Amino acid sequence: MDVFFECYVWWLILGILIGFFLFWLYDLLFRRDGDDDQTAIDDAVQQPSALASASTKTVAETVVTPLSAEPVEADLSSHMVYSADSLGIASGFGLKPSKGGKDNLTVVEGIGPKIAQLLTNDGIETFRQLENASESRLQGVLDAGGSSFQLAVPQSWPRQAGLCVTEEWQALKEYQDRLFNGVEVKD
Repeated sequence: MDVFFECYVWWLILGILIGFFLFWLYDLLFRRDGDDDQTAIDDAVQQPSALASASTKTVAETVVTPLSAEPVEADLSSHMVYSADSLGIASGFGLKPSKGGKDNLTVVEGIGPKIAQLLTNDGIETFRQLENASESRLQGVLDAGGSSFQLAVPQSWPRQAGLCVTEEWQALKEYQDRLFNGVEVKD
């Protein structure tokens, strides 16, 4: 029995040594420069305000075009660089600048893509227009959309849109935390 046990112990030790060798070889051949990547990730996690603290400003910078590897001086002074806070990114909304004067109305809780399309068809394309729309007009848009939209309640939409207009993203987030499908929940 002792010879049987000793035989398997040596094979076990040999297997562990081979495993360590293969791990070392794999690490040597396929290792990334992980320290730099991990440092960048750690910095971003520890300082999320760095993204939000960027101010809106114009920029002139050097750009590398995809067709050539040579840097080209580009004047981007006519283009705006939007700060993360002004776009609601810091608050988790992931907004991008509006295209063609239209805002992403789905940021407002209770408005999904289909309701946003109904509002757009009725001429409400921006947060400011939504803020100024009466609750009866919004209910009329929903009623005209059919029975699919009868559960939607537009009561809080103008207030949410007003917070978007004034770029009070944190206040919007806190207000939406008190909402359920766009309806204010009473405690």
